[in-house]
Amino acid sequence: MGRVSPRALFFPQFSVIVLAGYMVVGNILLINLLIAIFTSVYEETNSKSLIDWKNKRMSLILEYETRSAFPHPFTFLNNVVSLVRYPCTRMRGSRYNRGLIRSLEEKQRKQLDHFEEEMKENYLLQISSREATGVEQQVRNLSDRFDKFESKNKEAMQSMELKLNASSGKLVEIGNSLKNIEEMLKNMNK
Repeated sequence: MGRVSPRALFFPQFSVIVLAGYMVVGNILLINLLIAIFTSVYEETNSKSLIDWKNKRMSLILEYETRSAFPHPFTFLNNVVSLVRYPCTRMRGSRYNRGLIRSLEEKQRKQLDHFEEEMKENYLLQISSREATGVEQQVRNLSDRFDKFESKNKEAMQSMELKLNASSGKLVEIGNSLKNIEEMLKNMNK
C-alpha cells in the first residue's frame, strides 16, 4: 500500500498546468471581448455625433433667427416691426423672407457640401501651416539658444584661460620666492 503509481503523480501536476493555461486563455479572450465592445460603442457614438452636431447647429441657427435683435425690455419693438413689415410685404405680393432656407434642392445642397468641404480643408491647411511654422520657429529658437550657449561657453573658457595664466604666473612667482627663502635659510644655517 505504501507504493504510489507514477500515473497518480502525473495527473495533479497536469491539472494545475491545464488550469493555469485555461485561466490565461480565458483572460486574453475576455480582454479581446472588452476591446471589441469598446470599439463598437466608440464607432456608434462617433457616427451619431455628426448627426447630433448638425441638429444642435440647426437649433442654434433657428434660435438666433427667431430671437429679437433688441435687448430684453425692448423686445416688443421687434414685434411691432414684424407687424408693420408683414402687411407691407403681403400688399406687394411677395412673401417676407428672412434669409433662412429650411429645405435645399439637390444642386444647392451639393454646392453647400462642396463649400463646407473647401472651408474645412482651408482650416486644416491653416492649422498645419501654423504647426509647421511653429516647429520651424522652435528649431530657430533652439538654434539661437545653442549659438548663445556656445558663445557664452567660449567667453567662459577664455576668461578661465586668462585666470589660469595669471594664477600660473603667480605660482611661478611664489615658487621663486620660496626658492629665495630656502636659499636665505641655507645661507643662515651655514
